[in-house]
Amino acid sequence: MSSFFENVLIIERDTFFLDVLYRDVALKDHMLISKTTREGMKLLKHPQNRIRAVFISLSFTQAEIIEFTNQYHALELEIPLVALSHNPRTGMTGAKLQDFGFSAQLEQPKDMDPLIKQLKKLFPDKHKWEGIQASQEAKESELQLSDDDFIPIATDDFLLTDKCFFNVFVRLNVNKYVKILNAGDPFDSDFAEKYSAEKFESLWVKKTEHHQYTHLSEKNAASGIQRHRPDAARRIAHLGDNVSQALTRVGLSDDNLLYADRFLEHSVSFLRQQRMEGNGYAKMLNELADSEHCAAVAVIAGLLASHLGFESTKAVKVVGLAALLHDVAIYKDRKDFPAELPLMLDGADLDLFNSHAQDGAKILEEMGIFDEVVIQAVAQHHDKKSNFGGNATNFVGEIVSASDLFCHQVVQSDNPQLDRFLDRQLKEYRPQIEAAFREIFKRKPARRAV
Repeated sequence: MSSFFENVLIIERDTFFLDVLYRDVALKDHMLISKTTREGMKLLKHPQNRIRAVFISLSFTQAEIIEFTNQYHALELEIPLVALSHNPRTGMTGAKLQDFGFSAQLEQPKDMDPLIKQLKKLFPDKHKWEGIQASQEAKESELQLSDDDFIPIATDDFLLTDKCFFNVFVRLNVNKYVKILNAGDPFDSDFAEKYSAEKFESLWVKKTEHHQYTHLSEKNAASGIQRHRPDAARRIAHLGDNVSQALTRVGLSDDNLLYADRFLEHSVSFLRQQRMEGNGYAKMLNELADSEHCAAVAVIAGLLASHLGFESTKAVKVVGLAALLHDVAIYKDRKDFPAELPLMLDGADLDLFNSHAQDGAKILEEMGIFDEVVIQAVAQHHDKKSNFGGNATNFVGEIVSASDLFCHQVVQSDNPQLDRFLDRQLKEYRPQIEAAFREIFKRKPARRAV
């Protein structure tokens, strides 16, 4: 639930409760907190805000509450407004709450739990079993369906539950499918193994139902981290694959961006956990070898940022988001774009590659919801210090650029050459980027001949 808090505004001046908010390390990077009603209204009026709920303390004067609620309702935002009453004397009756337009009132909250419970009431989890039904296609017969309507899921990583949450297909050829499971069917114990043995590398789910599978992957990843499961890295990589698939094949919808946020949240948590416990990153790098490229780059960029001194979770996630979206223009036009480096491209593929950084930045800018840092990083993600003869590049863009190259040359290469990457290719970047990579891999600089 914590990642949801960057979509929630809390307007508070009660000193005790402000201390509670700031002490909650797990949440402080994700909340928008305002100490004045004027500042809170300014945040709400910002055209790029993604606020979905507002909590306002009744410790403000009645005149301030009246002025704020009048302006709030004049904006016609249709965002729930919840009152926080820290003193019985300032609480409101049901009729008065209705007059002010409050959805609810929380009385004397001592910590974040009442706020989280209220959010769950306001925004019930829509990704549940209810409402998922078997689609009309017949099972076990060849079907003529459009490839554009489906997303592949790696057969070996397919998550099993007691019941299937979606309708599952295998793809025979271009636009030809066989339905193998209805939503609601139980899984056989050897379900995935059976199709792997038949050389089906992927199972296919309709785009309209893929959010169910991403939701399941997110819960699986969260559980792996919380319980310190040995396969936590695999779970996070699997979530990243599904998020990346959704972003490239379905689009930058609110749902997909929310899951992108959760993927970045989990990867940051896991990498910090590994660092605090003194573990290396070999397991994660191993899992990223066959992952979706953009998801792999996002994890590496987050890891690099944390070693470069980006301290807050929010700052690391900004870097990760830029990395996750760095090729957005390529996959908007070519979902099957070859993953090779530009030296192996020609014709239209090379033209698309040469323009995709600027085109990607334009796509994000036109949406009007992304930080300028993210937009600039996408625009400059193939730039290096040497391109400008100095440090004129966006630092986040250079981190993404180095992470992208590292994935191509080392993590996802058939012939990985870590030493060559560290000793030669990183020289085109700022010295601190090379130093951070060396810290990650515990490699000292090569000695120069005298």
